[in-house]
Amino acid sequence: MTDANSSFWAFSLRTFANPSVAKACLDLQDTFGIDVNVLLFMLWCAHCGRRLNACDVGNIVNLVARWQADVVSPLRLVRRALKRPTANWLSMQTQGLRETVKAAELEAERLQQEIMAASIPVTEIGLPDTIDAAKASNLKSYAEFMRVAFPEVHITVLLNA
Repeated sequence: MTDANSSFWAFSLRTFANPSVAKACLDLQDTFGIDVNVLLFMLWCAHCGRRLNACDVGNIVNLVARWQADVVSPLRLVRRALKRPTANWLSMQTQGLRETVKAAELEAERLQQEIMAASIPVTEIGLPDTIDAAKASNLKSYAEFMRVAFPEVHITVLLNA
């Protein structure tokens, strides 16, 4: 893993460790179908002083769309299903499997981030800007690309991350 890859992953872990940020990200994922890793990449680019437009966002989304659909999302669905096992299955019986799937999901997300950072060098994407302006612009560009409007409460949390 290159320094840029590990920097992005470390940034993501630190950022997502904030419960308010994690909740905002997961709400946007569940409500609008956004990719949390792409959202974190938007914030990381801003942290590196890079402002992205909708075309930049599209390139990022297209790079990871198949991996997200074929690997990350199915693992998430299985993990969530195991949280509440079907009748006749006790959660204590499925907890070990759920933890294994959770670890696999996290590794799939780390690999996605590694590919994003390696394929789209943060110093070569977008335009230079201040961190705060880039954050606001990158969130707006991602929402525009997704053809949604992120709720102000979520934007505020992410801007203050």
